[in-house]
Parts: sequence; C-alpha cells; structure tokens
Amino acid sequence: ENRILELKSESLNNNLKGIDKLKKFRLDSKKTSQINDEVQFIYPNFLEAGKTTMVFGESGIGKTLFMLAFANYALLNRKIKSVISLDFDNGLKSLKKRKYDNLAEKWGEGVFDYIIGSQIIQEMEPICILKELVFDGEKNRDKMIIIDSGSHFVYDGSKNERQRLKEFTDVVRILKIQGATPVICHHSHRVRDGQVADYHGSFEWKRDLDYQFLITKNEDTNTWLFHVKKDRDNLVESKAFKYDEENDIVVSAVYRRY
Repeated sequence: ENRILELKSESLNNNLKGIDKLKKFRLDSKKTSQINDEVQFIYPNFLEAGKTTMVFGESGIGKTLFMLAFANYALLNRKIKSVISLDFDNGLKSLKKRKYDNLAEKWGEGVFDYIIGSQIIQEMEPICILKELVFDGEKNRDKMIIIDSGSHFVYDGSKNERQRLKEFTDVVRILKIQGATPVICHHSHRVRDGQVADYHGSFEWKRDLDYQFLITKNEDTNTWLFHVKKDRDNLVESKAFKYDEENDIVVSAVYRRY
C-alpha cells in the first residue's frame, strides 16, 4: 500500500509544473530539525567531520603520512566509524616500506580499507572507483575517505581537465551529502624563494572546498605546519604537529607565525 501511494505521488509530481513541482524542495523547520547543530571534529578545531578538506604541499612533504595518522587518531578516539584510503601515489613497495600495511591490518577489513591505486587502476578509471563508493549510500556516514591524490582523478594530459574536475567534485559532494568526510591530498608546485605555494587549477579546486590547508615542514624542529588557506565557517586554526612514529598518531604543538 505504501508503494502504491509512492507511485501515485510520483505520477502526480510528474504532471506538475513551475513552482508547484519545486515545492517538495521548500525549506521548512521539519527538514532543518534533522540537522545536528553541534560541530563534530575528527581532530579538535582542525578537521571537521562531514566536510570536504584539502591538504596540499610539495611531493614527499608528508601528506599521506599525516592523513593516515589523523585517521588512526580518529578511530582510536571513536570520532569516525571507518576509513577508506584511495592511494594512487604510492606503489606496493613504498607502502610496505612505510608500514602502512600494518596500520590497515591493525584495524582490519571494513574499518580501515586501504585501496592500492596502482593495482586497481588496471581495471577501472580513478573516477569510477570513487563512484563505486557512492553506491554504499548511508553506509558512508561517519566514514573518512582519503583521496590521495586528487590529481589522478583530473589530469590525464587531455583538454578535458575542467570537465573532469567538475565530475570529480560532483562525486565528492555526493559522498559528503551521504555523511562521509572526504579528505583530498594534492600536490603544489615546487616553491622557490619569494613565491606563494600554489598548484594547477587552484581556483577551480578551492571553490568547492570547505577547508584547505597548506602543509610545510620545519626541518630544524621536525615539525609539520598546517596553514589555513580556506575556512568556510571560520572554525579552524593553523596548527603545528609532530608525528609519534611508535603509535602512528599526531601530536599537536604550538603554532608560531614567522
């Protein structure tokens, strides 16, 4: 009986036109009452759950290392239910050397799924892999999805990069609507003296992000600096971190501007 009523409603809506067809999307308190006003963080005052974040920096700076460390921290503190890492930057040999396999096995299948991009790309395009995750629907709620790196989904040497970027951001937006926390790693151009860190297509990328951080490293103190480059809701602040290699977690340090 419920299905019959649904079909009748769909049929009626198909015959509507103009504003009458759009009224079911009208804003009202019934829809907003389902929203949790309390801000949830994966890492306090830094990574907000349910939002899209990008970290960018030079190759080898530590983007993958720190995103996995944040994921491990979030699982330990029950800030998220599970993690999926789509790693297209590192081959199997590098993953073993960095002991990322130990981290994946520590949490187990379904909790920390580390997808080897160098192998799966032989069967499907990166964007198709991301679209597969959309089929999980509500299961994506409270899930951290690390996309490493975003350039593999967009840049292929063709002239369709802008269209590919739009397709990519559309899929990421759906994952966010489903309740996931997408975190995109991206490479910046090599920074020379007097230059500002940036990357190809930076404006188009930045437009659809909630948060964006530039990651640099202070070699003298062995500290990684995350500089806020975009904060849509003015909720986060630049931070400095150290990495606890023994426990695969991040330790916050005092951030000093210089």
